[in-house]
Amino acid sequence: MRAHVTPPHAVLLLSLAFAPGCTDSVVAPLHPALARAESAIACIGPVPDHEIPLPLVPPSQRVDLVTPVFSNPTAIDHALFPIAGVAQAVMHGLVDGEPLRIERTRLPDAERIVLPSGVVPALTEQFVAIIDRRIEETALDWYAQADDGAVWYLGEDVYNYDEGRLADREGTWRACREAPAAMIMPANPSLGNAYRPEDRYGVVFEEAVVTEVGITVDGPRGPVAGAIVIRELHMDGGTESKTFAPGYGEFFAGSGDNFEALSVAQPTDGRPGVIPASLAAILDGASTVFGQAGAGNWAGAASTTRAMHAEWQSLQSVGVPARLAPLMQDALDAIAEAVVDEDSGESRQYAVDALQLGQDIRMQYHPRESIDFARLGVWTRQVALDVTARNHAGIRSDVLIMQWILRRLDGAGSAADDVLVQRLQRELRALRAALDDGDHASMVQRARRIERLADDRGTHA
Repeated sequence: MRAHVTPPHAVLLLSLAFAPGCTDSVVAPLHPALARAESAIACIGPVPDHEIPLPLVPPSQRVDLVTPVFSNPTAIDHALFPIAGVAQAVMHGLVDGEPLRIERTRLPDAERIVLPSGVVPALTEQFVAIIDRRIEETALDWYAQADDGAVWYLGEDVYNYDEGRLADREGTWRACREAPAAMIMPANPSLGNAYRPEDRYGVVFEEAVVTEVGITVDGPRGPVAGAIVIRELHMDGGTESKTFAPGYGEFFAGSGDNFEALSVAQPTDGRPGVIPASLAAILDGASTVFGQAGAGNWAGAASTTRAMHAEWQSLQSVGVPARLAPLMQDALDAIAEAVVDEDSGESRQYAVDALQLGQDIRMQYHPRESIDFARLGVWTRQVALDVTARNHAGIRSDVLIMQWILRRLDGAGSAADDVLVQRLQRELRALRAALDDGDHASMVQRARRIERLADDRGTHA
């Protein structure tokens, strides 16, 4: 479990398809002899407490000093850490005052983790952090639920980026290899319970203490009872409070200008019925303004913006997740102001922001696969903006984000979706090649192809 995203860890990658550690895992029975050989490895243990220069809790307070048994490890149904039941969650926040966006997505593939007891399949959750519209960090996190109900953290594959380039892999670890398996959520957390979500001081380390239980928090659609608060002690001696809520998992962390808060989760915040006409109109309007502002059609853009504001009033009466409402309001107001100023770049940028938030709101109605295809189309528009600005670092970031979205779509849908993903991957590789060649016209052409392919699939439930 990571501390909430902070600016020192910038992120990138060259091409997900070629990044070490980013290949898909295949969950299949091992040959018995191989399974015995893998299970015979010696696992690295924790650093003794007396060698850790931190104010640790006494061992008597810890609930993680047990050996977990994993009979059905991927069936993670813990109310406060419901990885198996949450297809995707989106968080928003700030990092030193800059806008933060986090997407957490459960992947269809499991990861084989070798423990002393044998090979344990672990659920994989993809983590993507974006600061001020640029990729900052991605990770593949591995979790397993023990037979007693506790959830264990079995490692993470981390990619930190800077200016759209891979900066480092700091924070990467795998149970047994760099650190021991670690409890990330007790079966029945009680006040004062202590545990270590990461437990190899010098590599990764966190000690958590439950400070509040049974509290009620303000959720996307109303009060959520039964949440807990923990205080985390980090390896650098700093501390942080985190809230976990039933049906969501990690719900809030940080404070002030450095925080992350859950905005919407699927299917937790699902609503019955079709997408509201007002939301569809806002999404269409944002796309229209993007084109009108690019063409200098300011009268048309002003008319579209007014219509979007009217539809927004209607949508709010239907219901918008609490944290998304002010963000969308800000985006719509910013579009209107930029259109009045006849500022093409700003008008188009805020239209992209509104499209992104609109897809977040749409998560209440449509499967996350449809949303992710639509998000690809949103990011192609960001590519167009960055090409216009000749912002190659921005384009690299855009491409990386799309690569990670395709990574989580691979194998997640129908056979037709898999074929589409392969086609999109080819187009994205061509876009990356155009970027490497500095061919701006080809970049725009490839982005438009991706947009057409992704938007067509992304509009369907």
